Amino acid sequence: MSSETVPFVVSDRTYQPTPETAQLLQEIGGVDALKHMTSIFYNRVFRNPHLKVFFHNEQDPHAERLANWVAEKMGGVTERELQDFKEESSSTNKQADKQHNNREKNAGADENNKTLIFEEEINREDEVACTPTCEEDQCPFVSVRGVTKSGIKQCPVWITKHPWTYEREVHRPMIDTPIYVRNEYNNGQMKETTTVVHDRSSAHFAGWHCIKRPKDDIGQHFMLDDCRVWMRLHFWACRSAGLFYTPDYHVINDIDGALTQVNSSSNSNKPKEALSKETQIKFEQWYTRFLGHFVRVYERQAPPFTLTEVEWSADANRLQGYVEALEQGLHGMEDVVDVTFDLEAIGLMEPAERRERVRYLKRSGWPYNTAG
Repeated sequence: MSSETVPFVVSDRTYQPTPETAQLLQEIGGVDALKHMTSIFYNRVFRNPHLKVFFHNEQDPHAERLANWVAEKMGGVTERELQDFKEESSSTNKQADKQHNNREKNAGADENNKTLIFEEEINREDEVACTPTCEEDQCPFVSVRGVTKSGIKQCPVWITKHPWTYEREVHRPMIDTPIYVRNEYNNGQMKETTTVVHDRSSAHFAGWHCIKRPKDDIGQHFMLDDCRVWMRLHFWACRSAGLFYTPDYHVINDIDGALTQVNSSSNSNKPKEALSKETQIKFEQWYTRFLGHFVRVYERQAPPFTLTEVEWSADANRLQGYVEALEQGLHGMEDVVDVTFDLEAIGLMEPAERRERVRYLKRSGWPYNTAG
């Protein structure tokens, strides 16, 4: 297995999967490894007072959907698996043709046989393009419920490569979610209505207008502090799941155990088969850029802070302080919450080297450069 850096490819502001990202997905354990990580992540999100108010129903399969989305963005299957499928399919088709011809000979028969810039960016990122798995005339796109823009293909490899899109079009319940919106014709008073969550933009709209949020915050888009808290918990989950290389993993694991007791849930923290250090480093390097790219859609000030939050997730003292704060009914991130402007956030950072690093990443255009 190579420890070379996996390329992070963006074309015309849109992220592109590559054969290397598909191979990386397989190396970390596929979508199951991602689901293990996202399950840990959402357990922590729903314990966090700052983030939990964005979610109307904590019982929805948030972890599975996020894992499927990441897997789809990584490419789903490797080129080798794709070739194996094609060869197997070709062999099966030849056998079927032979049997069909024999039946013809014996019987003598002749048988004929997807408003706002925010929404535009998300929708462009999540458009599904045709793959080389099938010829268009053999396996066309079909619309089952009209949820996705292009529909789906009833091809086993296409479905494996697009688990998030397939679930949206075929299986996701189209259930009304209660939200609050401001009535512009009634002095801006709140009124309760509903929305159907069927993709990322509609899920985030529902989050902005969730009836659990403080009244003054309802309708407000994600802010810098929201994104930083989200990234901290997410990268911590990556370490807990063994996807990121963590030299002090045994210390982190002890802290995870304390948080598991707070959450009264142990299933999502069961250990998985350990990845090699090389695979963990390779995934961390690629995945931090991947999230740095997508977090900009929600808050354009956020990307330069990505690596700072990766560091937070590896700091045992800060993790321990966070767990203790939760036990006291606090949110545990006083250095981040309510700091919504990047220059203020940078100014509050210690030590000075951390401030300078974020300033550098902000100037250099990370994650699209080769630094960091």
